[in-house]
Amino acid sequence: MEVKHVDEREYGFFQILEKADPIGKIEYNYQGPTAINIKNTEVDSAHEGQSLGKKLVKYVMDFVKEKNLKLSVDCPFAKAIIHKNPEYQKMLSED
Repeated sequence: MEVKHVDEREYGFFQILEKADPIGKIEYNYQGPTAINIKNTEVDSAHEGQSLGKKLVKYVMDFVKEKNLKLSVDCPFAKAIIHKNPEYQKMLSED
């Protein structure tokens, strides 16, 4: 599996590829120069149960930490993963 990250400074995503085929994706939007909002997480139904969604959330959280960004979350799946992890909770914006 390969991970692709596209960051366009207004919109970005992490995508998991298997043999060049996308099998999972998490999308975010920038909310100013130092904040992002996780909008959506998708995993191909043939690959459900492989923790790919959790891996995608981790990629975003590592990115947030590396870039020292503020984070908000609209995606219900990502929100549930983040609220189960105390380290991730610390990265959420207080807004």
